[in-house]
Formats: sequence, structure tokens, C-alpha cells
Amino acid sequence: MAAAAGSAISAVIGVDGSVWVWGKATNLATGGADKATAPVRVAGANGVPFDAGRVGEAPGTFAGGQTGPLSNVTIDVAAAISPLHRGKTGRVYVAAFAGSTVVFLGPNGWVPYTGGAFPAYRSGPLPRTVPVGIASGLNLSGLEGVQLVVGYGVGDDASAAAEMVRAGRYRVVHTLN
Repeated sequence: MAAAAGSAISAVIGVDGSVWVWGKATNLATGGADKATAPVRVAGANGVPFDAGRVGEAPGTFAGGQTGPLSNVTIDVAAAISPLHRGKTGRVYVAAFAGSTVVFLGPNGWVPYTGGAFPAYRSGPLPRTVPVGIASGLNLSGLEGVQLVVGYGVGDDASAAAEMVRAGRYRVVHTLN
């Protein structure tokens, strides 16, 4: 999931949270030999392998914001895809909630949700980030309180939406004001 290298030592964190080091002075992290040419698992003082946390379930991050009043507003939202999911087949979803009305932003604009599969904003290999321009210099007066939601799921068709909901990989990123 992550790697770092210096002039004398290198380290990696695995998807399972395991931490590995190699190079000079690895004894500082492992209690082992002064030098290791192959990765050595980092252990705590009690000899138990160190766990950096299950980074493989990282949810990604989501953001949104508004510039200007609703009478002349610019609104942007974005999803930053977890390193674990980048490159995998998935779908990114952008939705707006106004009371009991839900609309999804698809490749051809906003569509009302009437049941069934969620319309996706983007489908295919998941990139590092997905920026979405919702509005630029538009008059959205009367839409105060509408909530914008961004999320993503791994998989195809409805399986991506189900996976997104199961993993809790979505957030309300902005409320129009």
C-alpha cells in the first residue's frame, strides 16, 4: 500500500497493515541484524509483529464546496480513490438530495432516481481522483438545503453500488447555502 526509501533503509506497508524494512541499521526497527538485504517484518518490543492498521479498507476521501451566493454560484465536488482501489473496475456516483427527491449526475446530466441501479457519473478503471464541476456561474436560487453526496464502489453494474453502500464509501460533501 505504501513505500518509502532513503539512502540507507527502505520500508513498505502491506495491504494487511504489516510493516517491512530492509537496508542498513534495520536493527533499529526490528531488533535483528545490522543490515538486511531482504525485507524483514517489523516487530514490537514483545516480539509481536507490528500492525500499521488495515489500510486496505481505506474509504477514500470526498470533498465539496461552493463559491458565491446561489444566485451566481460555482460548485465543485470530488472523490479521491483509495490506493487499494485505484485501477480496479468501479463506478463513481454523484447525487443530490432535496427532501424525498433524489437525482443522480450521469454522463449526460442529472436524472431522477426512480429505483433500481444507481446511475453512475463515471464507470471503468478508478483513477486517483475524480473532480466534478457541478455548476459554474449559475443561478441556483431556490435550491438552498440541497445536499450533494459523492461516493464510489468497486465492481460492475449494481454490484458497485451495493459494495459502496456496504463499505460506507460515500459522504454528504456539501449542502447548498
